[in-house]
Amino acid sequence: MNRWTILRKVSNKYSKKISELLNIIESTDRIEKKYFVEKNIKDRLVIDKKDFDSNDILVLEYYQYLLKEEFDIKFPNRDMIINELLDIMPYLFNYKKVTVFKFDFKDFFRSIDISKILKLLEESTLSFKEYEFIYSTYIELVNISPGLGINNILTEILGREFDEKVESLYHHNIIYYERYVDDGILILDSSVTERSIKNSLMNVMKEVFGEKTIFNEDKVCFISLPSKLDFNEVINFLGYSFSYDYKVPSTKFQKGKKEFTFGISTTKLEKEKEKIYRIIDEYQRTHKQKLLENRLDIYFKRVTFYDQNDRCWKSIGFSRNYEQIKK
Repeated sequence: MNRWTILRKVSNKYSKKISELLNIIESTDRIEKKYFVEKNIKDRLVIDKKDFDSNDILVLEYYQYLLKEEFDIKFPNRDMIINELLDIMPYLFNYKKVTVFKFDFKDFFRSIDISKILKLLEESTLSFKEYEFIYSTYIELVNISPGLGINNILTEILGREFDEKVESLYHHNIIYYERYVDDGILILDSSVTERSIKNSLMNVMKEVFGEKTIFNEDKVCFISLPSKLDFNEVINFLGYSFSYDYKVPSTKFQKGKKEFTFGISTTKLEKEKEKIYRIIDEYQRTHKQKLLENRLDIYFKRVTFYDQNDRCWKSIGFSRNYEQIKK
């Protein structure tokens, strides 16, 4: 693990000399608990980076990159996952046997047992001082909270262990498995009962993340084929919906109805409509025609910009967020 490469990356991002950055890191034993306070930002409870001292942000970013390299953390690509699923999901009716289990962790970050993370870090190649910094910073916290890059890395360290155990558990029958933070989908080429698959994954969840981790039952979906009963199921995953409509043939001479549709999930569509309503409401208050046109233009088009806070290029807009619909 090349710590100098990481130092250069952080120093370039924040325009700091490496020697200055190194002094800041060496002199920081921990980040005080008072900074890890959640705030409601855009209807989400997250930690606000603006509350931290500027030097603390440098240190946390250094450790974020350090942990990412130490554990070889790679975050999944949402677009790639959807593209892969579009090569599988429309053809599930063609399998002799298939089971689909879509799951979601309830309050994922906050349910994680911090001691589980610290145990893995203790067994890593981190130096004593590096481990002590993370231990001293996190051992006093009640839970992990979203909002910090290093917290994403810490949760993914356990997340990768969870993924490996799930894939090992079903390695003979996996067609597809992927987890995107707290959303997961498992597709098997065999018939498994919902109770069996839930219990098996729950055992792995609690072993890896801790006893507080549970499913968000409102977002769990299960499909098993072939089916002796009619069903209409919608699997919502990463903002998209995969819908299956199946009707059992009334006689042995008839074929059953098998229909698949793909689109944007109802929940996401409602959120997108709310954004448009807010734009229109503002126009009705101000009657600024040009502003309305510009905002609708920005909303629907793909817009690329440089984020000064994260120091990277980003793309936004309805067209960017749901570009798989156009394919």
